[in-house]
Amino acid sequence: MSERAKVGLPEVNLGLFPGYAGTVRLPRMIDPVTAMQWISTGKPQSAQSALDAGLVARVCDAESLLDVAISELDSVATHMTEIRARKQQKVTADDTTRKKLDQISVGLDVRPGPNYPAASLAMSLVVNQLDNPAEQAGLAEARAFADILTSPTAINLLSVFMNEQAVARVAKRTAAGARSTDNVAVIGAGIMGGGIAYQSSLKGIGAVLKDIQPEALEAGMNEAIRNFSTQVAKGRLSEKEAQLAQARISPTLDSGSLSDVDLVVEAVVENTAIKQSVLKDLEAHISSNCVLTSNTSTISITRLAQGLSRPEQFCGLHFFNPVPAMPLVEIIRGKKTSDTTIATTVQYALQLGKNPIVVNDSPGFLVNRVLFPYIIAAQMLIAEGVDFRQIDEAMQSWGWPMGPAYLSDVIGLDTMTHCLDVMAADIPQRMAPDYMSAIHTLHSNARLGQKSRQGFYHYARNEAGGMTKQQDELALGLIYLNAPSEINSSEIQERLTLAFCFETIRCLEEGVVASAAEADMALLWGLGFPRFRGGALQHVDTVGIAAFCAMAEGYAHLGPLYEIPQLLEKMRKSGTSFYG
Repeated sequence: MSERAKVGLPEVNLGLFPGYAGTVRLPRMIDPVTAMQWISTGKPQSAQSALDAGLVARVCDAESLLDVAISELDSVATHMTEIRARKQQKVTADDTTRKKLDQISVGLDVRPGPNYPAASLAMSLVVNQLDNPAEQAGLAEARAFADILTSPTAINLLSVFMNEQAVARVAKRTAAGARSTDNVAVIGAGIMGGGIAYQSSLKGIGAVLKDIQPEALEAGMNEAIRNFSTQVAKGRLSEKEAQLAQARISPTLDSGSLSDVDLVVEAVVENTAIKQSVLKDLEAHISSNCVLTSNTSTISITRLAQGLSRPEQFCGLHFFNPVPAMPLVEIIRGKKTSDTTIATTVQYALQLGKNPIVVNDSPGFLVNRVLFPYIIAAQMLIAEGVDFRQIDEAMQSWGWPMGPAYLSDVIGLDTMTHCLDVMAADIPQRMAPDYMSAIHTLHSNARLGQKSRQGFYHYARNEAGGMTKQQDELALGLIYLNAPSEINSSEIQERLTLAFCFETIRCLEEGVVASAAEADMALLWGLGFPRFRGGALQHVDTVGIAAFCAMAEGYAHLGPLYEIPQLLEKMRKSGTSFYG
């Protein structure tokens, strides 16, 4: 095996487990505990790990692989009977092995959990069939595989896999005709700017990091340095590689260093007037071929382009925080944005190792436009007296990584207030409430979420340096006049999911996003929509168009947020689906 090659069993990532006797042969060829770890995690294993496990006979450099393989085949030919017998043998697991397997099994009940049953099912097969002949174990595996193949989780995860491939093809086609991007500039240092500069330099792109404040510039460089240090500590970069990459970042307070860059990312404060002023000034310092972009999360790209002399070379480039970890980048086309500008920006995102999705200009673009009806649905429930802690628990049990109140604290209640106000101004019929939201109430009392350690919850620093959320009686007193109430958790899940999915459908209907696949992948990558549900539109298909509409009709009295989109009504009448 080449020293650069990897081996693995990725089927659990598709809601499956290794078929064709995959759960039978591997535990008979290597240690059953190691085999189960490989099967249940789906992670690729290095050549050295495969050698240590006894799966391969030798590891060599790629240049000598063919010669070594031929040599090994000559040796194997004299031991074929023994090798075949080894693959068929029963395995008598001792008490220590059984105990280790039991420990893995317990872990699978927690992670990946009941919504991803393939790993636990594979575990049961391995444990129960170890002592049986390979042929009998294979029959048991085949029966279980037939069941798991048609499970909702497998169907949804296979849809995700197909959508990932489709979106990647779209990005590759869109990037055709892009101009080269060897050097970029990031305007506005700090956490976001530093993250963008870090990601650019990590991928071999020179990055000018500019700010008008020395303190902000220092903060941006510190963010980049922290990320490089993390990569070194995890063994992903050597000290020399980190130093070379860091040297590609050029911090500056001077606009004169922008004349040679190919693309600019404006990442200043989320304020329309300030951004317009900065963008207009940047045009005077960059070349006529340079692409200008804005890392805005909600402000109209067409509006920001007003006053620019080259609006065709301007588009939105929305990174998600933290930049190194979040795979999605939204690229927003304004009314005058050219195809070459979009192609160049998509190519830059691909160079960064990101998943770019192009959307048309719209309030909140795609991801935030879909997120905020979900947040508003939660705020409506809170206004009705429902305990936000129950709402969080209900949505976590539905599959979200965290509930809407906790998410708001993590994002920051100041940011959430700003975004809610923007969305209310741009889409008042659905997003302008006739009550004061709990987010606004908390923010008006100087509670900013995790950044101030007070929001919906109180936050205390834990031993690992992270934040642990705790119940906050003061927050409860600010939000509720009386003791908060509880309702059926399924109603919470239905109301928030309907609002979320309906806005996704409206974005598809209005042409904000070009396809169901791109919409679903954006929400998985950008918001952490439960992967096992396949995406918002895949979920609607799973429930059934008619059933989903019927569910919505039960909440029609709650207002425009729950009005069935015209596209969905047409699909109900025609009997079509998003992925039919």
